[in-house]
Amino acid sequence: SGTFAVDGTVITRVEGRHQLTDKGSAIEAKGDGEFQRFVPEKLRPLLSGKTVFDIAGTATKAGGVIVERATVESNALRGSASGSIDPEGASDFALEAAATGDGVLLSFGSEESPIDMVVKSATVRALGAGNEPNLDISAVMGRVSTNSAAIDNLSVTLHSDAFNIAARTGPVTGQATAAALTIDNPTVAPLVAGKISAGFAGTLKTDALTVTEGSLSSDALNGAFDGEVSLANGAIRLDIEADVASAALPAAVRPALAERVELSARFLRDTEGHVSADPFSLASGALAAKGTIRSADEKIDATI
Repeated sequence: SGTFAVDGTVITRVEGRHQLTDKGSAIEAKGDGEFQRFVPEKLRPLLSGKTVFDIAGTATKAGGVIVERATVESNALRGSASGSIDPEGASDFALEAAATGDGVLLSFGSEESPIDMVVKSATVRALGAGNEPNLDISAVMGRVSTNSAAIDNLSVTLHSDAFNIAARTGPVTGQATAAALTIDNPTVAPLVAGKISAGFAGTLKTDALTVTEGSLSSDALNGAFDGEVSLANGAIRLDIEADVASAALPAAVRPALAERVELSARFLRDTEGHVSADPFSLASGALAAKGTIRSADEKIDATI
């Protein structure tokens, strides 16, 4: 047991025990402290204020981990973990975390293209082969926002049948629902009004998510899509086919439309947050049209 202090201020108090066993190196530790300064800046909100921890587990000779118990509680969240990860055998591991209040604000991306999210809870479960287990992840976020869009009350579930833990790549399917999606684009915003739901199947790579099959629905549309989302800079390319309520389209074109519209578009979001439908086409009743719509610097440039 002992304490660690900086400039006379106690940072942490720890009681621990270590011993070698037939399985590997067994460790027990519990204590409390202020650890914000020791984690990456973007993760510091998770460990705000005093953090209390209680951990018992074994680092196995094969390079795996057996967690008998692990609990962490800070001003911002409570977390727990249990189970085992064996890279040369089978894994059965679970991690749960929940915000103690309305959520924890985390910021990612870049200064030019930020991604801010308020995380309420998250769970991770790995089961199966140690190097490529079946993986289930779920998260609930109060809000996710970028320069040009915001999602409220977002729930996400992800599943992979064989996820490569070391490379962080593999096949993935997902489902998401949101109470509202707000886009800083008056042309696109009516299309995603109301409750949003989406599903997809694709492949996660180290820097991007490639979608081979996806679905999207809102009060105004039912659609399918495929494309790619960059995890490095927030850029998006989606090819969309949708059946849309004509009431959600610009007022200038509504008199020529039937009740529903068949819409096809390539939706793009660049690294600076500019959004475009380039190209797009629509058909409704006797009307057929095509063109481009681009949004930049709070201006819309449309060619039809």
